[in-house]
Amino acid sequence: MTTTTRTLSSTTIEEVCEYAEIDEDGITRAYAGRGMYGATCFGVVMPRAKLAPFLMMLGALTTEGATLRDAPLPTEQAVELGVAVRTDSMGHDLIVYFPGWSLT
Repeated sequence: MTTTTRTLSSTTIEEVCEYAEIDEDGITRAYAGRGMYGATCFGVVMPRAKLAPFLMMLGALTTEGATLRDAPLPTEQAVELGVAVRTDSMGHDLIVYFPGWSLT
């Protein structure tokens, strides 16, 4: 079962990972987190120490004139993405995932 309501460019997440120095191989398009009851969303596996840089880069997407190649996200969309963020522990790493969101 896949239930998504919002989309984000995979290029945007790849660039956020690049700027935050996170391996792009950690991007997954079909993560089923706790309490999602079989629904899937995108997520990014990363070292715990990279969580703050990753979230800061996502926040920078709303900055006018951001250096990311994609156009900045509208503030409302960025806020919705921020509200959706969840994390699960994966031992030494964690996964940051976004219920209700998928990558295009």
